Amino acid sequence: LFPRAVLRQPIRDLSGGERNRVLLAKLLLQGANVLVLDEPTNDLDLETLRVLEEALIAFEGTVLVVSHDRFFLDRIASRVIYLDGQGGCRLHPGDMSSLIEELKQKPKREAREKKDTRNRSAGPRRLTYKEQQELAGLPESIATAETELARLDKALGDPALYEKPDAHVKEVASNRRTAADRVDTLYHRWEELEAIREAQ
Repeated sequence: LFPRAVLRQPIRDLSGGERNRVLLAKLLLQGANVLVLDEPTNDLDLETLRVLEEALIAFEGTVLVVSHDRFFLDRIASRVIYLDGQGGCRLHPGDMSSLIEELKQKPKREAREKKDTRNRSAGPRRLTYKEQQELAGLPESIATAETELARLDKALGDPALYEKPDAHVKEVASNRRTAADRVDTLYHRWEELEAIREAQ
C-alpha cells in the first residue's frame, strides 16, 4: 500500500502508521505457524486495516492478538480469552460480540438461579405430567441445540465466511449467539426439572 515514490524512502522518515505497516508486511512475509500481535490496529488507516484482516483470516497458523478494537476482533477471532473480574481468566468460544452478549445475560441467569434456590427451599414438590414429558425430551433437544451451536462455531472459524458480505457474517454471528442462549436455557431447564425429580 505504499506509492512507488515512497518505496526507497528511509524507514526513519516514515510516520508511525507507515512504520507499523512495514513491520506488519515483514512479519506476514517471513512465514510462521504462530503470530503474537499486540494492538496491531493502532495508527492504521482503514485500507491497511482491511488488508491486515484479510491476511490474518487467510493465515493458516495460530494468531494470538491483544486488542481493544472490538470490531477487529469480531472479524478475525474465533475464541476470546478474557479476565473474569475475579482474579482469573476464561476462554469464550466465539467472537467479541457473542462474549459481550453472554456477559449481559449472566446477571439474569444468576437471578433465576437464586429464585430457583428459594423455590426449592420452600418445600419439595412433584413434577406435573407435562413437566415429566418435557424432562424426557430435553436430552434430545439439548443434543440438537449443541449440534447447531457447533455448526455455527465451525462456520465462524472458517476463513471463507469472511469473504462474504458483512451482513452475512453478522447474521451467522447473531445466529451463534441465539444458539448459545438456547443451549444455556435448555441446560438450565433440565437442571431445574431434574432437581425437582430428585427431591421427590
